[in-house]
Amino acid sequence: MWRRAFAHPFIRKVSVLGRGIGLAYTLQFLSTPFLGWLYTPAEMGLYGVFLAFVSLLTMAAPLRYDVSILAADSERESWLLSATSFLATLVMSPLLVAAVFALTRYQVLGLTGLSTWVVALMLPTVAFGAWMECSRYTTLKADAFARLSAAIVAQSVGRVTVQLSLGVLGWGASGLLLGELAAKMAGCLWMVPALWRSFRQGAYEITLGSLRQAARAHRRSPLVLLPSSLIDLLALSLTIPMVTWRFGADAAGNLSFVQRLVAGPLAVASASVADALHSEAARLRLEAPERLWGLFRGISLRLFLLGLVPTLVLVLAGPWLFSALFGPRWETAGRLSVVLAPLVLAQFVVVPLSRLVFVLKGQRLKFVYDVSSLLLLLAVFSPRLLPGASFETTIALYVLANCAAYGLYFAGLGWLTRRAVREA
Repeated sequence: MWRRAFAHPFIRKVSVLGRGIGLAYTLQFLSTPFLGWLYTPAEMGLYGVFLAFVSLLTMAAPLRYDVSILAADSERESWLLSATSFLATLVMSPLLVAAVFALTRYQVLGLTGLSTWVVALMLPTVAFGAWMECSRYTTLKADAFARLSAAIVAQSVGRVTVQLSLGVLGWGASGLLLGELAAKMAGCLWMVPALWRSFRQGAYEITLGSLRQAARAHRRSPLVLLPSSLIDLLALSLTIPMVTWRFGADAAGNLSFVQRLVAGPLAVASASVADALHSEAARLRLEAPERLWGLFRGISLRLFLLGLVPTLVLVLAGPWLFSALFGPRWETAGRLSVVLAPLVLAQFVVVPLSRLVFVLKGQRLKFVYDVSSLLLLLAVFSPRLLPGASFETTIALYVLANCAAYGLYFAGLGWLTRRAVREA
């Protein structure tokens, strides 16, 4: 029975990615107590703001041509989309970082604590990060899951090694930021052999004219998916900058520390499922669309049961664990872990399933959800709507609103999947 289960293509893909992600986040989890001792909440807060904007720019740089690679109808089309996304990254990365530099001049969105050298460090971090994302979808299209799994491990090793080493040397927040750059570089270097194998057969077919043709054929990526994805990621990435702006760097540091220790591993574990689900759903859409609903139900249930265990641990023992492991200065982070637990579970279940909108043409549903999430974020952190709310009360309201939004989004994804089955 177990042999038949693991022989299933989807389970095998998740297993391959899961091994790499499990090792990568075991390293990160084991390093977290040392980071809590080496860095202060304020330094973690600056790191959180840096990560928020790096994540946003990394997603935007390829203009969302990267997510279209898996939906390509032919191998040649996937090569062209890969090349288009890489070229877009080279052009857009410096332009996007220049926009962030302009924002720092006006000190908005939590950027008051970012000096010029921090913004400058965003350029290579964003460029390598976006290159890694393009490589991710290219290798997924080629079913090179083992190479992607190893690249994730390489990222974790690079991040942990540099952050711990520079922390011991007393480099402060710059050690955290340089560790993130090292992680992006390590992942990209590990992906080079897989990219070469993917491109060497079709490189001669890639011309300027064919790239323009592919870009026009998939113009919905920058015109529709990019704005929707930007709004989506803004709702997630701007949480730390908004906390910094409203409650200060120490509060942002505590929230960032919880996200790194709790939400981070679960989010990346769900990302491995999302990658495999994206690949499997794209295959079923062409070969057996009637099986999409069974895939949706099975993945939903398994993700919920898997995420329920760490959620209960946080609720029952979060404050004690943080104080015992990391010291009294992270006591606030322990209380936050209890508040954030339901949202972490909701994200763990719904975020992987949201990849279905790219396969089943559900961009309108995604756009409605993304706009709603951003409006909720702005409303919760608005000092005019909640003038006297404390930090922990604001976070609790943020969790409650987003859990409701995720519930409605989940229902919409189910409707989208059933519609695809009916139309098959």
